Amino acid sequence: MRPGGELRPHALFVATGWALGLADAQTPNYFKPHTTETAGTSAHASADNKYLNNIYVSNGNTAPQQPGFQSDNNVFYAGAAGTSWGDAKSIVKGPLNPNVMFTSLKTA
Repeated sequence: MRPGGELRPHALFVATGWALGLADAQTPNYFKPHTTETAGTSAHASADNKYLNNIYVSNGNTAPQQPGFQSDNNVFYAGAAGTSWGDAKSIVKGPLNPNVMFTSLKTA
């Protein structure tokens, strides 16, 4: 993987609403484990991104094809769909809704 590539394995993406483009020098957020609290950002070029073994609910992977991009072995639920250029071994479960819910726990 070239510098600047992203590896997104074994993740759960629920109604993400991504708007992915082809521009370089993106500045993605990094999050604290198991939270949506931003831990930082880092600019990088869009190259060699890997989307492997993920679960997508409601919205699929809309990443455009770029050199080195790979997307496969994913599962898509509730209308989500795979890429037009990858996901040969991925599974689309169509309208099946896994009823994923997010809750916040009270802290002491």
